[in-house]
Amino acid sequence: MPMDLRRLHNATVLASERNFTKAAGKLCMTQSALSRSITKLESELGLQLFDRNPGDVTLTAVGKTFIERAHTLLQHAQDVRCDMALVRDGLSGNLVFGMAPYLATAFLSAVVGNVLHEQQGVKVRVEVASREQLLNLLNAEEIEFFLASSSQLALGAQYLIKPLFKMGLSLFVRRDHPLASREISDASELLRYPFIGAVVAPSHLLNLKFAMGLPSNSNFQLTVACDDFPVLKSLALTSDAILIAPHMALGDEYTNGSIQSLECVGPLKILTNASIEVCIVKFSNRVLSPAAESIVELLRTLAGQVR
Repeated sequence: MPMDLRRLHNATVLASERNFTKAAGKLCMTQSALSRSITKLESELGLQLFDRNPGDVTLTAVGKTFIERAHTLLQHAQDVRCDMALVRDGLSGNLVFGMAPYLATAFLSAVVGNVLHEQQGVKVRVEVASREQLLNLLNAEEIEFFLASSSQLALGAQYLIKPLFKMGLSLFVRRDHPLASREISDASELLRYPFIGAVVAPSHLLNLKFAMGLPSNSNFQLTVACDDFPVLKSLALTSDAILIAPHMALGDEYTNGSIQSLECVGPLKILTNASIEVCIVKFSNRVLSPAAESIVELLRTLAGQVR
């Protein structure tokens, strides 16, 4: 039969006070209730823990051994309670989740930095991979959730896809690109140059064709489709390629002007004023851990700061 921790606590207080009246007062219970608690405990153990004398209560020899063990058990219970409180508040525990490459470029450094400074008790591992790889990791239960663009998600009912925030999407070129620092009103000017970006769903490519006034059966494709964003940025900096990317993922290259947003006007303005919806993907019948909830809330905050 499981041992009642409250009765153990009552016994340790009685052992300390050596008086039922004093111990009952300290425990905020009646003397008779304390007496019943100790009697039930002794009955469960089949041992007498206390010698009851008028005005004085002393431990038996076996009672002394029991109280020593009880103190240890109660301390362990308190430690478990404290540990679980840290887990509940997202300040402790283990967390493994995944991010698509664009999102990792935009947010991973800030997320890791927050953990190092604010959530040192949380052990975090982040898998950066394509949507297909992340889904495989989720199915293998190697990650708790992952973040990806909603345009690439078409999953079954066993998954929950929950929108988190939107990321601005635009066209970018190197600082001395022929199209930099001028207004673009004709798609033919754009089509003189190769387009590069992440691997996208067919629907995304169709939307891009529509925005440039191309027929749906046009053979337009990305010249380079790659999920390694540092490679894409390097290509944009060293060639005439037009990079399709979220603003957040460009970092220092955009801040210092090495990479600039194209200025499209008229019907083409949609190309530089688009957005992608970022979603969290997890099993629909699973509840996120407190540490995961904390990271998700941090991502919402970070996204709100740069929109």
